[in-house]
Amino acid sequence: MVKGWRAKLIAVLIFMGVSAAAQAETKDVDALIRFLHERFPDSYQVVSAVEEQVEDRLAFPVKGAPPERGRELLVLTGKEGAPVYLQPQAAVIRVESTFEGKALAQRMASLGDPVRLGDPVVLPASPVIYVYTNLEWKDDFPVYKELLRKLLEANYEVVELSGDRLEPRTDRYGVLLRLEGAPDHLVLKVRSIYSGDTFFSSSWKYAGEIRTREKPGEPLEVARAERPTASFAAPPEPSRPPAPARTFQQAAPPADRERYELDESFNRLVVCDLQGDGEEEAVLLDDEGLEAFRMASGSLRSLARFPFSRKNVKGLHLHAADLDGKGGEELLVTLGEEVRSAAGEDTVLRSMVLTFDGGQWSALAANLPYYLRVVEDREGRPVVLAQKKGRYEPYEGDILQLKWDEGRREFLPPREYEPAHNIYSVYQFNLIPDDPGRVIILEPTGFVHVYTVADEAVDAVSDSTYGNYREIPYRMQIERERYIGGFDREDSRFAYAPVRFALERSFDDQSFLIRKGRSAISVTSSLGTLMDTRRGKDALAAVKWTGKQIQESWQSAEVARDILDFTFAGRGPDSRIVLLVRDNRGYALEWIH
Repeated sequence: MVKGWRAKLIAVLIFMGVSAAAQAETKDVDALIRFLHERFPDSYQVVSAVEEQVEDRLAFPVKGAPPERGRELLVLTGKEGAPVYLQPQAAVIRVESTFEGKALAQRMASLGDPVRLGDPVVLPASPVIYVYTNLEWKDDFPVYKELLRKLLEANYEVVELSGDRLEPRTDRYGVLLRLEGAPDHLVLKVRSIYSGDTFFSSSWKYAGEIRTREKPGEPLEVARAERPTASFAAPPEPSRPPAPARTFQQAAPPADRERYELDESFNRLVVCDLQGDGEEEAVLLDDEGLEAFRMASGSLRSLARFPFSRKNVKGLHLHAADLDGKGGEELLVTLGEEVRSAAGEDTVLRSMVLTFDGGQWSALAANLPYYLRVVEDREGRPVVLAQKKGRYEPYEGDILQLKWDEGRREFLPPREYEPAHNIYSVYQFNLIPDDPGRVIILEPTGFVHVYTVADEAVDAVSDSTYGNYREIPYRMQIERERYIGGFDREDSRFAYAPVRFALERSFDDQSFLIRKGRSAISVTSSLGTLMDTRRGKDALAAVKWTGKQIQESWQSAEVARDILDFTFAGRGPDSRIVLLVRDNRGYALEWIH
């Protein structure tokens, strides 16, 4: 009898201990929810309006208690006549200091239109919450389940991260929530995805088993446009009005566009003279083959299609050059074949070179283990470049030059292309024709840099970012597989084919690229993840190194369509830009006059 009484007492004490531990964990989660409610109101609260602005810094008047240093605020796009709650987010700013009735802040990220004087400054409301954890079997872990339940009950928009990459929405303010475990305790933090500042932190001992897939505090890869820290050889020159380009001197209005609807989806575009007869063809690449169109009499006529014999391929890049000097241009097609092995999913490069003669396609080379690209050297001559894919990274090794031997009908053994020495990606750079000591590089962040070749130092950084181009994904094996919840595991990730970065000597040595403003809207709730629509506008832009600064020399009209690729048609004063676009009507080619 006594023994039974003691057993019951021990059971009650154990239950009370477990209950107390559970209450302690719930207490920390409750404290987090209270913090979020206090920090982020349900709707925008206007603090002030932008009064002064110089580059990335701005000032606004302060009435009453000034915002604390480090506080993140939003600038909205001031739409005349529109209530505050309908105005889109323009930028995230961070308060640096307050003085004489003003607050000084730095722009941390652009979320929409450029900031203008008079735009309202507001407290962020209802942020997107990106949840990261290093816990294995997170969906069975009590604290994680409780955290997720309370966030959803509080009607927050929650995005669960399945790996170590954060891809925040480009039109909405968000914060990073980290729940991480170590051998005997848990840590809960809220951090800024724009500055890295910590807003909230709590830690407590945890008696249960904690299994983790990463060490706590591991940094996340943030796929966002962020101004990098750079050292300059000299102070930047004062900003000057952009000089007009030789042609395309102003943004083309929609009325000056020709549009030709396409019956299929395509990834890449190039305009070239396939047959050497002086007539240009538009060639389009998809995952199943190539199709050439003859452009004549204001219309497109299908000329010939080349289907790929391999399945599960991805069309990554498309370029053209006259390899044999006979006048007709060959197509350099970068293809990736997605494969599955015991190590995981991956992509193997199966690139090829095609020629079109007498109405027939033939392959000059196939199964090349390279990314292929054609650039202009400093004398304006086409150069065929190649680079291998890494095992766990998209690019590996030197950028190589390929030369075609017409007599042997094969490429000569490739050698390093010295002007691109130590550049990470074959698609990342352009040469500067009149400055052999520098190269211009489009960074993964979307900013354009100019580097000095001798010491590989950053010489200048563009004033703005050109967005996040993520249109052509392909699988990349990761070094170590990860469990992402339940019995699900992750053994690969997505890499993305880069945006085209094209130097055009005939257009005053400008480098052209897509300014990516379009993004998919993804909403995660208790009902699941919903892909709703796309928002924003794309444009085509040109940049040029003036000898002292990177100047944006031209931009097209912004369009509410995805610009997937671009190329140039014609030569001299008759040249035009051709865009490959996508919208809710499908795929199309558009000419900019």
